[in-house]
Amino acid sequence: MIEVNSFAELRTTVPAKNGDLAFLRRYNPDSTFRGGGDFTGFIGTTTAADDGGTLAVGNGFYWKRVINDPADVNVYRFSAKGDGYANDTDAFNRMLAWTQGYSGNIRDLPVRFPGGKFLINPIDISATEIAFFGLQGDDVELGSLPRVTIISDKSANTVFKVKARRTAIKGITWHGQASADVTTNTGTITAEMCTNVQPFFENTCIEGTMLNIYCFRAQNSGGTVIKALDTLDSKFDQIYSLWTYGRVFDIGWSNSPNGKWDHSTAIEICNCNFLTRYGDATLYMPRVTQGIMRNVWIEHMRNPGDLSDGAWSIDTLNIEDCGTPFNLNNARVIMRQIGLQSGAKISNDMAGTLIIGSFRAGYYSGHKVTNNTDTDNWYRLGQLFFPTANQQWVMELIGKAHATQPTGTAASPVNLAGTGKTCINLQRLETVWADACHMGQPAVLDIRYSRVGTTYAVVWVKLRANSGDTLINLKTTGPTRFEAGSCSLFQPDFSVVTDTTKMGTLKPAARFGLHNGVAGIGANEKGVLTVATAAGTPTNKTTPTGFVLVNINGVDRKLPYYD
Repeated sequence: MIEVNSFAELRTTVPAKNGDLAFLRRYNPDSTFRGGGDFTGFIGTTTAADDGGTLAVGNGFYWKRVINDPADVNVYRFSAKGDGYANDTDAFNRMLAWTQGYSGNIRDLPVRFPGGKFLINPIDISATEIAFFGLQGDDVELGSLPRVTIISDKSANTVFKVKARRTAIKGITWHGQASADVTTNTGTITAEMCTNVQPFFENTCIEGTMLNIYCFRAQNSGGTVIKALDTLDSKFDQIYSLWTYGRVFDIGWSNSPNGKWDHSTAIEICNCNFLTRYGDATLYMPRVTQGIMRNVWIEHMRNPGDLSDGAWSIDTLNIEDCGTPFNLNNARVIMRQIGLQSGAKISNDMAGTLIIGSFRAGYYSGHKVTNNTDTDNWYRLGQLFFPTANQQWVMELIGKAHATQPTGTAASPVNLAGTGKTCINLQRLETVWADACHMGQPAVLDIRYSRVGTTYAVVWVKLRANSGDTLINLKTTGPTRFEAGSCSLFQPDFSVVTDTTKMGTLKPAARFGLHNGVAGIGANEKGVLTVATAAGTPTNKTTPTGFVLVNINGVDRKLPYYD
């Protein structure tokens, strides 16, 4: 066996015959002894080019690396040093070229890194679409501390910019070498405030791209860590981030008409911890449908993320100490085991759930407004949106005015001692109109509303002092999130009004009617009881057959009736 001390020396070492075996002690002539291996020698020429790692071509001879398993090949075999100081860009490019031409039967070979720290200049291969791009670290399945670190060269361009239909990244730490003054700048940190804003990875492939990222850590990153478009069948597992100033995930869409790619889809985020971040969003993934999030912790963020306008199943999500709400507005979301600590909030102004089949609940509870003060207070309930003509909103407010017991004999129905309910009906005609009615002894003393254009209305109610909780349930005939993008919307407020001059001035029509289409009873705005019934002619118009007892305005009266 021939022994050589460097890959350069191998290029000048002539084999005695075909099949001679050479042992390469190390790739570079230094003290690290990395990148070596066995090579088989051949006399003659080859049409293949010297690739700087697996094929060394000399004058009239060449050496081929013995490869029993392509998984044994890593960037050390192509001259990388992995010390964090030497530039390993050439080594990466050599191995990338080798992965793409190694075998027609293997299309998903990643560029492999052994444990170490690697400095790589920006690589842009996005001009041409490839079937697969992969970065493979060591096999320790610990996302919080992978043994492979890629460090920023502090330039503005993305480290890896590709156009790959499929991408796999595993066992990698990205160190962006960025910092910012987060003490002086107390708001969202922007690019201008960071010492370095280099992004890590961007995939420009559109119309369906698959990403699988596993055991990955990002720290001190000033730019976006992972950016992609038009995802499907993608999974992000064991992702950790710390001290980041840009977005960790930026998932968007291309708007390509070929397949109508106006959103990304099919992403699972699981077993992740995103910590201490100062940019505009950690997870920026609006319009993602078929999304799954489980066992995720987001803490110490100025802006945790944006999952608006999508469809997500979220299971075991904890958010702690975040400056703004986690944005789930306009999204269809099913959530379970959600923990909000230290002031963290979730914003889901337009949520929806569709259940096909029977549903049984122990009890139902909607919104609540509480008046435990000694004064009658006005409350701004919120704003309603009517996207379709002739749409109705019905607001049911359940609450009792005070603690009067339902004893004795009931008299006037206008102040009936008993439970209380108020029904506010709003309808969009040429603009929004409202009517209202009560039952029993409601907590609602008065109602006002205002019109905002022709499709919006704001509602205020006056609640009696010490009436406690008033439950608010809403129903509408308008389109939901399952039917239209511009759907019915209730934007709750429930704040106490401190300046009544800023309230609406319109008062709902005080009326109600209960009927079967031919007969009924009701009441109008003048305080008059209304009755609709069939006409009849008595046989004896002078002498009543009898009398019925009716309580009118608190006094029992006898009304005659005739045959």
